[in-house]
Amino acid sequence: MYAKFVSGKGWVGCQPDDPDATEDLNRLFIECRWDKKKQRFLR
Repeated sequence: MYAKFVSGKGWVGCQPDDPDATEDLNRLFIECRWDKKKQRFLR
């Protein structure tokens, strides 16, 4: 789950090897949930 900021479009999905790629935290919060016991996000 990676994204990059594109002027005029906002945040768009991209491949992790893209030089401007960063973790897509918006998508993470939408598609995953936090597991208290495991202390990590799960799909």
